[in-house]
Amino acid sequence: ADLLEPAWLRSDLHIVEPEVVTENGLDRFIVRTTHGVEVVHGNELVRKRIREVHAAAALDEKTLAGAAVKGVVNEGIDSAKTLGGALRKPVRTVFNIPKGVASIAKRSVGSVENKAKTDGNYTGGPIKDWFQISESKLELAAKLGVDPYTDYEPLAKELSRLSGTSAVSGIGLRLLVPGDGIIGAAEAGEQARQLNDVFATAPSQLFQENVRLLGELGISKERSVQFLGSPIYSPADQSLIVRTLAEIGQPAGVAELLDAAETVEDRDQGFLFRRSMELLKRYHESGSPVAKWANFAGYPAVVTEGSRLVLPVYSDHIYWSAAAAGATDALAAAQKELGCQATELLVTGIASSRLSQELKARGIQIIPVPHP
Repeated sequence: ADLLEPAWLRSDLHIVEPEVVTENGLDRFIVRTTHGVEVVHGNELVRKRIREVHAAAALDEKTLAGAAVKGVVNEGIDSAKTLGGALRKPVRTVFNIPKGVASIAKRSVGSVENKAKTDGNYTGGPIKDWFQISESKLELAAKLGVDPYTDYEPLAKELSRLSGTSAVSGIGLRLLVPGDGIIGAAEAGEQARQLNDVFATAPSQLFQENVRLLGELGISKERSVQFLGSPIYSPADQSLIVRTLAEIGQPAGVAELLDAAETVEDRDQGFLFRRSMELLKRYHESGSPVAKWANFAGYPAVVTEGSRLVLPVYSDHIYWSAAAAGATDALAAAQKELGCQATELLVTGIASSRLSQELKARGIQIIPVPHP
């Protein structure tokens, strides 16, 4: 309960169960809604999901009328008995690198080119669906302050149902949760402007911009299309990643960075990859220029002009463990391979005293940073 403000914990539409555990550095929440039970990893991602639950309800007249919210939670029922298929493996983080994965991943040009020829197109699947998103759907999502490319099925259905009607311009929306979902109090200044821009721009236009920006960084159109054809990232997330690369303007290692991005397994992990890129951009702008991008076991990393290896660790709480020990060994190997003099971790979460001590003893510096 101390991890979230009261408004996020309970409403007529949802309840967050009080027991929270940490897995791979991210807090694991169990959320009950009118649509079932879901496990969400990450403090920011659970707020994002709750906002989507309320946004879907705001568009669904049946839910607003109260027909679907009765008995959303049976508080006497054990979670383990009702989760069913909701349980899923945690999102991978830096401190849970699979054994045997190279610290600094090397490129396999042949396989990349072949994959681009076979898979790099926009002719089907979720990519085709995204390209068909209308301006009215973008407008409606903007009214709600949610991602128009949401993977929350109830909201996606409501956005599609109403975006094709004349009711969009007249819809008045009021959500009952705080306004720091996708766009709001937590997204101030330039970040809020960027989010508003990519969420309001047609996907086809974002695609053209991304191909152009990657081309200016030395990436071929075929390689660009391969990345942009991934079903993991929405056009908005792709654009925020590509704009970060373009604004930093360092072409060295961009291909390796794209390789890292393509190891992501699901939308949540893709969201965290994009957030990690934002942390690196902020670090670059603070006076530590990026000299080269790197693929650290599938995570974005940079080498600075001061020969430091810098890796973002997007997290809620991190502890010392066997997995953390393995990650530090991988960091030491990466530092040596890249010829760096030091390693720094940009940590958004709370690090345990034991972890801090162990990293310090190994010459790895923790730099606490706020969430993007």
